[in-house]
Amino acid sequence: MKTDEIRDEHGELYAFEVRSDLLSLRKIENILANIHETTEVIRNRLFLGIFNWNTDIRIEFKYKGIDYVVKEAFGDSSMYWIGPRELSLENRSKYSEETKHIHESFLKFKISPVIKFLCDLTSLNFREMFKP
Repeated sequence: MKTDEIRDEHGELYAFEVRSDLLSLRKIENILANIHETTEVIRNRLFLGIFNWNTDIRIEFKYKGIDYVVKEAFGDSSMYWIGPRELSLENRSKYSEETKHIHESFLKFKISPVIKFLCDLTSLNFREMFKP
């Protein structure tokens, strides 16, 4: 599947984004749960979000003991951001190798062409619809 990579000034991958119309949170949970050394995959349910309006975090998980999150900006975005929880300008490249391993699992995930076509059609994403 196609992702949008987020890199630092040195070209190191520290996070990435996936389209929320192509991947449900349940599918993201399943992908994460199948990555070796990923633990504690916890989805923040809508019910819990009612009591915590300040969070855009949809899924929390650990990879090799490092806390990662899946965020949806403003709680209503077309993309899910996947990266380390504790991120600053100084420590972005510190997580590069771990993030690459997670990213590779998403790149290997195959989206049904029918689902992709329907998502592109409903979002009026005509350029993506007719790409080879």
